[in-house]
Amino acid sequence: MIKRIRSIDRISQYLATSDQTIQLSIGELTIVKLIGQGSSGHVFHCRLGSSDLAIKFIARNVNVRHTYEQNLKKSRTEYINLVLLDRGADIAKYVHYDVVKFNDEQGEFVSPVILMERYDGTILDFQPKRTYRDFVRFFDFLIDTVGFLHNRNIAHNDIRANNILIKGDNFVLADFGIASFAPQLSDTQSADVTKSHNKSHDIYAIGKVLLFFAMGKNYIRPVDREALTRFFPDENPEDVIMYDKVIGKCLDRNPQTNFKSITDIKDYCDNYSYHCLLDQAQVSAPVSI
Repeated sequence: MIKRIRSIDRISQYLATSDQTIQLSIGELTIVKLIGQGSSGHVFHCRLGSSDLAIKFIARNVNVRHTYEQNLKKSRTEYINLVLLDRGADIAKYVHYDVVKFNDEQGEFVSPVILMERYDGTILDFQPKRTYRDFVRFFDFLIDTVGFLHNRNIAHNDIRANNILIKGDNFVLADFGIASFAPQLSDTQSADVTKSHNKSHDIYAIGKVLLFFAMGKNYIRPVDREALTRFFPDENPEDVIMYDKVIGKCLDRNPQTNFKSITDIKDYCDNYSYHCLLDQAQVSAPVSI
């Protein structure tokens, strides 16, 4: 009996026997190196002629219960929705969709692939060069980009440092492999795609990734985090404290006090003084028994 192996190992073994090349309908790709792995597949740096690109294999490991048909529908939905988005440079650019097939000792291997623009790295590579100005730019990027998605009934569901790329001085949101799209934009009734658009998950994730960007580390218990003023001591403390409170409300599990939407975050920042008074009133209000 042949032991089943991970999809990434099958891909690597195949590349080793094919001179690191893969044939697509648009031409032959040369694979340079693996640059990322996540819940939705494996990403390689590749070249098509003189163009530097990235290719994502939508291939799950053997212990993940996804059939080929589910992977195919899910990846096609991801590709179509991203191509149709009328958005600028802050969302990853997809350029081609295809299917890769080859045979090995395991049998036939079939994987949908998405060819996309190649970026300089992720915000993991941005550490520890971050500044307060960079933090504010990063905050604005998250609010604008995620707000754009939510307004179109798209929940990303996987906002984290690995999925936020860098292109020059710009941030780019990537990896929509487990995103929830509006039903009318989906070609499958899979529970993965048509599940409830729980945007609160994205709100919580914004708080966590802002923390990581500012402090350079993930907190197992975000409630134990340090204050932002410790990391930006030379800035106006009132401004820094506002962002600190925004992070706290993103991470707050209390439905009475946390943010429900990107609009809530924008309103809080635009009317910060007023909301400070409301927060103080809630803290000092007598507890009813």
